[in-house]
Amino acid sequence: MANCLIRKLIKLEYALLTEIWEGIFERSNKTNEKLQIPALGVCEVYLVLLSLNVFIDEQRENSDKKMSGVWKKKVIEMSDEISRN
Repeated sequence: MANCLIRKLIKLEYALLTEIWEGIFERSNKTNEKLQIPALGVCEVYLVLLSLNVFIDEQRENSDKKMSGVWKKKVIEMSDEISRN
């Protein structure tokens, strides 16, 4: 019984971390692509990096709201998929 609960919690943790990091990695990748533009000026570089920083701060601040709403359904569905595989 306890092992079953532990496995389920681990699957939920994997699903939650996947959901959290997916958004951060996508935004980091877009930032990286933008920073590789040769003609990008110093001001634009600053704004792109600032935007990434603001995005990450917002993710951190809004994680409780997202967990109770948007992420909750996705995380549960994802953990069920992990269970089937």
